[in-house]
Amino acid sequence: MTRAACKAVAFILASSMVHAKLLEGGPLMMKNPSAMLTEIEGMVRSGEAPAFQLVTAIKSLILDDIMPDLQATQDAAAQATAEALNDIESCNNASKQAEGMIAGSEEVSVNDKRSLHAVCREDQKVKYYHNLTNVKSYCVKLGKFLHRAERLHINRGLGRIASVDYVKSASDTNMCDNSAVTDLDSGCTAKEQQLSDIKADCLTKQGQFELAFCTWKTKLELNCKALETCHSDAVTFYNDHVSKTQTLVAKWNVETAALHKILCYCSVWLSEKDEGDQRSRHNATQFETCKAETYTSADVNYGTAAAKVACLLTSVANHPGTTGFGTHEFSNFTDFVESVVPCL
Repeated sequence: MTRAACKAVAFILASSMVHAKLLEGGPLMMKNPSAMLTEIEGMVRSGEAPAFQLVTAIKSLILDDIMPDLQATQDAAAQATAEALNDIESCNNASKQAEGMIAGSEEVSVNDKRSLHAVCREDQKVKYYHNLTNVKSYCVKLGKFLHRAERLHINRGLGRIASVDYVKSASDTNMCDNSAVTDLDSGCTAKEQQLSDIKADCLTKQGQFELAFCTWKTKLELNCKALETCHSDAVTFYNDHVSKTQTLVAKWNVETAALHKILCYCSVWLSEKDEGDQRSRHNATQFETCKAETYTSADVNYGTAAAKVACLLTSVANHPGTTGFGTHEFSNFTDFVESVVPCL
């Protein structure tokens, strides 16, 4: 409120003829309670006696309009503080909710594909060593058959009949037993083809497992980044709001104190009326109480911003592309896995 406006209000207080104007525009004219208080205290010092009805109107304006509006403004600020704190909590809650959804989706998928790949590699390993070392394996039997095969050797000077008999007898040995070597070779070839098919299937499952793991890692990282941004922005907004509100609260406390003192002066003016001119009749000493009046404001609780919840990435620390991934995931079948495709 400008100095000229305050003078105008002082004029209003001194003249009952403009009472209607006060009632019409009083709240707007009293936007600066401190300035109003200064003018009223000037009137008190001068001994002026305002119209009784006018003082009643001023008191009504303060109690019915100005102070409720000021309280509503403070309530709105308090509500904004609560909402700012809730926004910080919402960041934490949203992150934990997303974390739970990832655990129920991507993490479950990783566990399933890990299990399928491990089962496949164990099957591959068992069949590989069976073909290579088991005495019942076609391939082991074929190796032994070929190892024991003896070269045909017809001694010089051996007659035709003896030579023919020698060759006939060799047909039942490892050198010439065609059906036996054919069966062993076919059996070994079939087992090797089966092992090759299993290897290809395991390679597919390894790729699916690694891709699922990288997807899981990406989702967790994105959630942590979203939490960092959300929480940081919400805390910044909250701190800015509190800083601005603290400045306003100091101003509101000054205004409230001024309004209470104005009400005190009004109560003194209204304590006794001169029936002759309908103006206040009062004892000047009664104003001393108002002059000494102090206003103690209530402490404002701005709450405490919630700390950012933990967002851990330890579960995906050993991901495709790190040495720990192969050690942790493939230690039981290191010799059978293919090269790992790193996460992008």
